[in-house]
Amino acid sequence: MVETKKRRLGINPIRVVNELRKEKGLPSVNTADGQKITKEVIRQVAIDVWKKYPQAFTDPYYQLGDMTLELVNQEIKQRLDDLRRGVVVKQAALKDYFN
Repeated sequence: MVETKKRRLGINPIRVVNELRKEKGLPSVNTADGQKITKEVIRQVAIDVWKKYPQAFTDPYYQLGDMTLELVNQEIKQRLDDLRRGVVVKQAALKDYFN
């Protein structure tokens, strides 16, 4: 069996792009001002998402459905991903998170 070795490029493309951006006064492409994700941040994001379903906190007979749970999980994952990437979402609809 013949194995082919992966060859590395002789040029670092990110470094070249960053040098060209620096000449134009732009920030480098690989700097992310994302927030560090801690347990407290995850907890706060989860609380903010669950606030869309206030009956879950007040109704003693509330039953959590599978679709609701899946929507909440997807939105939490999306918000955490946005925080990691440093994306600031001012206003978003649910359809923005699922397309």
